[in-house]
Amino acid sequence: MTNTTIICDLKDLRADLLSLFKEEWLISDEIAASIYDDVLVDYFDKFLPTTHFVIESPYVDRVYRDSYYSYYSTKLGDYNKNCIKVSFLKIQFRKRTLGRMIS
Repeated sequence: MTNTTIICDLKDLRADLLSLFKEEWLISDEIAASIYDDVLVDYFDKFLPTTHFVIESPYVDRVYRDSYYSYYSTKLGDYNKNCIKVSFLKIQFRKRTLGRMIS
């Protein structure tokens, strides 16, 4: 599992998330596509086309981690402790701006 940060726009969001779903959760192309198309697409379609997204994986969410340790860790199944975080930005990136943000 590697740390991944992706900055993309709405037209690239599906492909980037599907790739992460498959990598992080070890699932097939069909299941990854079903997760996006059946569950998430209605939420993401409401964003303006100029919206940018920052995708972070693995992300450690404090609330989920607390739930994990109090519930899922007591089960016999294999539950992932990490999340995929998607942030929404209403700014336009330029190469100079992006370089300042990364450094």
